[in-house]
Amino acid sequence: TERAKSSDPDGDGFVNEMEFAFGTHPKARNAGVFVSHAKVGTNYVVTFNKRKLSSEATYDIRSSSDLKQPFTNGTTMTLGPTNIASGSTYVQENYTETTVTLPISGNRGFIRMQVKSLVDPSR
Repeated sequence: TERAKSSDPDGDGFVNEMEFAFGTHPKARNAGVFVSHAKVGTNYVVTFNKRKLSSEATYDIRSSSDLKQPFTNGTTMTLGPTNIASGSTYVQENYTETTVTLPISGNRGFIRMQVKSLVDPSR
């Protein structure tokens, strides 16, 4: 059961499926899945590690200006350019550091990231 997609062996709130998708370790507590995140002008810029092969995982990132409206009404994000050359973080062999720019309005914004592994992460 510790190897199941929905298991969380380290108790950090990130199930094995998320750990696989973002390149974090399933037995080491993580502070989060983002490499970095910051508000830049009218955008929120998020950097994370994603699987190189699209056949292994899918990512859906959306934004919303408030929690009253469903995130489906937010803006679907487009994955930005890979930035491995910066050397800012350690990126594992099967991952690429990816930056996404999310437009936000006002002083507050919300993001939702959904991920689905398309292969068995325990392999």
